[in-house]
Amino acid sequence: MWTKTGKQLLKEFWIPGLIAAAWTTYVVWGAAITVEKVLAALGPSFFLASWLTGQVFRVRKQAGVESGLQSLERRLSGLVEKIEGDTRELLNHMTGGDSFCYMSVMADNRNWMVVHMGDHHLQNLSARVCDLDVPDTPNWMQAANTHVTVGTLFKGMCSINSLTKSLTGQHRRFNIFYSASNGTFTQELRLKDVGGDRWAMATRVFRDGPGELLYERIDPNFPLEADGTPGY
Repeated sequence: MWTKTGKQLLKEFWIPGLIAAAWTTYVVWGAAITVEKVLAALGPSFFLASWLTGQVFRVRKQAGVESGLQSLERRLSGLVEKIEGDTRELLNHMTGGDSFCYMSVMADNRNWMVVHMGDHHLQNLSARVCDLDVPDTPNWMQAANTHVTVGTLFKGMCSINSLTKSLTGQHRRFNIFYSASNGTFTQELRLKDVGGDRWAMATRVFRDGPGELLYERIDPNFPLEADGTPGY
């Protein structure tokens, strides 16, 4: 304990002692040397030098503490951001994040394919396919709507579902309402017969609420309306 204290005192006071000794030597050099003169020169110069070097040590220590606190703050900020990012990613994996899907009709005109879009799995996915071209009758709601339950749609995958009726006519219009753990979104699907039992597609998907456009696809061979739009 005392050894450590002595080393610390020596570390802090050797410079003031050296300065005071040099100043005292300068003052008494060439004159009669007495104890009073030595003490008169040594004492004030030693304490003044001690005060000055003490201030230097204090400022350096304070600067070191501030630098350490700033470094700690940066590390804590980075840690908080990492925790927030990991938590957000975990929630996205649980809920589906910003992922969505859309439907398209396969070449047989009967099977419908649900295509995943995004970076996370869609959980508890279901859809209501509304055929807008069904004649308006008292049981229109039942005749026009087909409910599809997908369940979990994994990232990068698709699901094949059969609807009750094949495509007929020259053009068909469907609105598809999706529900999943990450919310609801709506797809507008428009199909036109381009000959050879083939259908061209124009579709777009919106996030319900803000109305954010998530996806749009228009086949190159899709016949546009007179105003140059797909005619959603």
